[in-house]
Amino acid sequence: MRYYILLFVAFLSLYSCLQDKPWKFFDEEVSVLKIFSKECMHSAFTDFAFFNGKFYCTFRVAKKHVGDDEVVYLLTRKNSKNWKVVRSFRVEGVDLRDPKFVISEDLEIFYLHIGGSIFNNGEFVTHKQFVTESQNGKDWQILNLINIKDKWLWKPIIHYSSALALGHTAGDELVLYKSSDLINYHIENTIKSDPTGILTEVAFDKSNDSLFAIVRKNYPESYFGISKNPFHEWKWIHLDEYLVGLT
Repeated sequence: MRYYILLFVAFLSLYSCLQDKPWKFFDEEVSVLKIFSKECMHSAFTDFAFFNGKFYCTFRVAKKHVGDDEVVYLLTRKNSKNWKVVRSFRVEGVDLRDPKFVISEDLEIFYLHIGGSIFNNGEFVTHKQFVTESQNGKDWQILNLINIKDKWLWKPIIHYSSALALGHTAGDELVLYKSSDLINYHIENTIKSDPTGILTEVAFDKSNDSLFAIVRKNYPESYFGISKNPFHEWKWIHLDEYLVGLT
């Protein structure tokens, strides 16, 4: 358990100007390890996973928080402290961000879902979202364009061989999408109850026949939601804490 906590804290050090130093975490002293640095550029939106005997980390590197043509990096490590770049992804004219790992239920296929936005003179135009896959964590397919453009899809999960993802646009309702290939999604259900308002991030997971979601809004509120199969009805609990950085 301590090893996984150590890895989690290490990933927080992606802001490349951070210096190595001890942290106090659960009354223990743990180390912060810088695993990547690129001229103090903006490094953020991190995800990590364990696949085929190795740890993987992915994140976005850009000159600024929004609107830049940036690069999504994919790093790996096995037993040493040395993280190695497996590959990087960039799409001309698209603001790539929020790369998320997805692993098939049989643990045979490793997916990377990447969100993207297109801007014109600083004004948002549309979304473009992508997915790629690998069977060994080293060799990756080209980025495949996902068919959803009008909603921002958060990290998909695989539930009984189908991919599920929650999508939203600012101020709109949440939508539950379903896909058999993580490329072609269709609307499974529109979530009309709370939370409403300007939604910005969603953490999404499963347990047996239940789905769970934590939703961040652009003012000091968050919601925790739960739904039972077939996921048409959701129960929401208002959280007083303002949660950010959800994955």
